[in-house]
Amino acid sequence: MEHAMPHALPIPDMVAKKRAGITSDEEQRLLTGYAVNFYYAQDPDKIISTDISLNRNQILELSYEHNGKIIGINRGLRADIEKGHEGFAYCESCKQWLKNEDTFINEHFGDKEKKPKCLRKGKINQHLRKGVYLISENIHDVLTFNYTVPDYLTDLKYSEETFAVTLMHALNRAIQLSLDLDESELQSFIRPSVTGKSAFEIVFYEVIPGGAGILLTLTEDHFAFNKVINKTLEILHYFEKDGCEKACYECVCSYYNQRDHLKMDRHSIIPFIEELYSNRHNISFTITAVKDDRIKFNELSNKCDSELERNVLQSIYKSKLRLPDDIHKTFYDGDIPKVNADFFYKDSNKGICIFIDGPDHDRESIIKDDNQKRRWLKSLGYRVLSVSYKEEPEFGEFLKILEQILQ
Repeated sequence: MEHAMPHALPIPDMVAKKRAGITSDEEQRLLTGYAVNFYYAQDPDKIISTDISLNRNQILELSYEHNGKIIGINRGLRADIEKGHEGFAYCESCKQWLKNEDTFINEHFGDKEKKPKCLRKGKINQHLRKGVYLISENIHDVLTFNYTVPDYLTDLKYSEETFAVTLMHALNRAIQLSLDLDESELQSFIRPSVTGKSAFEIVFYEVIPGGAGILLTLTEDHFAFNKVINKTLEILHYFEKDGCEKACYECVCSYYNQRDHLKMDRHSIIPFIEELYSNRHNISFTITAVKDDRIKFNELSNKCDSELERNVLQSIYKSKLRLPDDIHKTFYDGDIPKVNADFFYKDSNKGICIFIDGPDHDRESIIKDDNQKRRWLKSLGYRVLSVSYKEEPEFGEFLKILEQILQ
């Protein structure tokens, strides 16, 4: 693996030995923790996005990626960094990590007066590596919050960093409580925004590698999203007469985010969350699915069996509606295949089945068979929508109905 950092090292398998104890100096160094920076390597082809808007003005964009790549870069102990010793020290000869201070490094390699502690008699000018960054790459389910900066921030003299950090920790706790996650199961960080609409964006990820798809529900289920918003207001003391001045352990502060305590102010985000809560019945959810729809369109188009199917797919694509999740999906009655939907959309319920009816479907026998099969799907909880060849080339009525269903 190649990295832009010259002394970057993927975390290797390690061997440790038990020690009787540590000194008070070492304990204090460890308590300050490690300086770990997190990065998210987003794959545009795998993103499912939901625009959350009010009166056609976008408030949030939620972007979900299953099996997204989170990269962690450990720059060493904060206490060491404050002394100017960034990164780790490592002996390539005996494969031992060294305390990143000159005294201990010299003891390890020895000098003219002292014998080296290095079991393989490594040479300081050949085998010492300083400033080593440890890199980890793991696969997680990832949800990115891109927000539109509210106008009131400038009026109330809150910095956007205060807003973003407070929003991150408040939503983190609300998601945990709303979706029954343990505090250790969900992590988050802010990073510079790639949309240009704000200075930051918030990245949440399930700690368990691979994830269980829990975060996906926030992009698909309006009820789950509104539940999180309601819980966020509860956390911020919104429904209480008395609340803390800025932040406390009963709202957004926790043991895990101590380094952000001075940056947070619950009042900086209350108007933003309040607007989402007050308009929860009027907010529009639009799933835009894969960001690079052109790639998905080409893949689906190649699976179409007829020119009519391709024309319908193209009309969906040109209308900038979400593309189907599957084509020619077969539904079974037990082990027996019963219905084949031309297009299929996943949603928070069973799903949406779309049937594309060519001239053959004008025959009375086929009309009867179509009705029977589609009633069966509806009885199972699927939504059914059909489009006829007679609507070519615009498919206007079909697209109008589809847009309403997808919202």
